[in-house]
Amino acid sequence: MLKFLLCKTNLGHKWHVESNEDGDRYRRCTRCGKYDDRDSDGRWPVPGLG
Repeated sequence: MLKFLLCKTNLGHKWHVESNEDGDRYRRCTRCGKYDDRDSDGRWPVPGLG
């Protein structure tokens, strides 16, 4: 229950690296299924700087 709550509040995901059919890699939480929305070099995107 605590792990589910951590995912819902974005405080504690359990990330797993996966790849799509094109070979691109991405991270997805194994508990809740959320995708990591950072860009490929690991930095958070900055809104408005596109």
